[in-house]
Amino acid sequence: MAFCDFAGPGDESVLALCDGNRAQIVDAWRSKDTMHSVGKFLAHFRRLGLAGYDIGGDEGYGHQLMDRMAEEGFHLQRFNNGQAAKRTEIYTNLSAEWWSTVGQLIERRAVIIPNDEKLVAQLTSRRKLYDSRGHEKLESKADLRGAIILGQKSQIDWKAALAFQREIKHRMHSDYLRTGRGRPHIEWR
Repeated sequence: MAFCDFAGPGDESVLALCDGNRAQIVDAWRSKDTMHSVGKFLAHFRRLGLAGYDIGGDEGYGHQLMDRMAEEGFHLQRFNNGQAAKRTEIYTNLSAEWWSTVGQLIERRAVIIPNDEKLVAQLTSRRKLYDSRGHEKLESKADLRGAIILGQKSQIDWKAALAFQREIKHRMHSDYLRTGRGRPHIEWR
């Protein structure tokens, strides 16, 4: 599974791969030209032999970029970090749920991430907060921008990448159990 972290002009875009419980960065770059980033993502997808259903990305900022990729035949699996959590009694949104879930996997050493000082700083710097109902939420990106981590804002969202992989595998397994067929195309609902 691959995960795209789409960034605005000048921020860092990232392509990460998840293989089993191991994650790695394929490439990370900064560009003021978003179409350059689209082209770079597409070149990586082709080189790695990825299909659209193998790739996911947040459709917040990435919506228009994914629309352009779809025109080139790569229909990525879209999700929205701000959408409702599955466990709404605990989390304010999907992003908070994923960060918490994958954070627990990292603590239990159930997933393998690169030994990278910048990455560790990014993963451990985003604070868990609570809303007035007692639901977990994450420190906003605007607040994070004020707290520079090793000279750059937190942009590599490994927890979402790993959680995305788990979600896809869960859906694929559920579809397989329901239909008896192998790796089906996954539709997000």
